[in-house]
Amino acid sequence: MDSVIVSQARDEAQSDVARIGLAVEQHFQEHGRYPESLDAIAGYLGNVVPVDPFTGGGCIYRPTSTGFGLYSVGQNQIDDGGVHDLRAGDIAWRGEKKRPTKMALKSN
Repeated sequence: MDSVIVSQARDEAQSDVARIGLAVEQHFQEHGRYPESLDAIAGYLGNVVPVDPFTGGGCIYRPTSTGFGLYSVGQNQIDDGGVHDLRAGDIAWRGEKKRPTKMALKSN
């Protein structure tokens, strides 16, 4: 691939993975669980989930019991299991369930 095209695809993948990741987090905030698939968040993204610019297919999304993994396969077009390597490997976003925090109330 031409270096300009690779650079543009990398930038697009970073942006799209971030947009999708934020939509997954929004779904979690509204429903108390991560979606089973990215189809469930299409409404947050204008009814179209962006594709991986390196493959033309969907980004890889793996919900887990503690959060989720989301990634583009990146420039090497090999699924490296979500190992983030901006130059050659996957372009990844990790979501993790947060424990609610207690806010201290001030007495007036």
